[in-house]
Amino acid sequence: MKQLKPLQLVIQQSPYSMSETMERLEKGIKAKGISIFAIIDHSGAAQKVNMNLSNEKVIIFGDPKVGTFLMQENPLIGLELPLRILISQNEEGGIQIAYIDPITLGASYTIVKNSEILKKMSTGLAHLVAEVIGQSLERQ
Repeated sequence: MKQLKPLQLVIQQSPYSMSETMERLEKGIKAKGISIFAIIDHSGAAQKVNMNLSNEKVIIFGDPKVGTFLMQENPLIGLELPLRILISQNEEGGIQIAYIDPITLGASYTIVKNSEILKKMSTGLAHLVAEVIGQSLERQ
């Protein structure tokens, strides 16, 4: 059995409420012409079974014109695609945005031929999250 290399988790703090952070994220993804496939409300699902969970949602999004190249190189990367961003409320009440840096997927799934796609995805995610939280990153 092949062991995957560790994936790098990126976590940023949002100065906005949960609902505003979600709204800004959805708007930012759509503005880039990227499809939103689903929004998973973990805390809402927990509430339905009479369990407590801090506010937590996952937004699943991507572009098949991009991800398909990666899955053609290694179908197993389909376990990580489409991309996901977790928006959650921490114990102090702050809102955080977390995602796996796509560059680390290259090592885990031996993506060589299309490694430039992963770099662009990584940069794109970093810029998207920076826009959502009101920061700016210098374009690379």
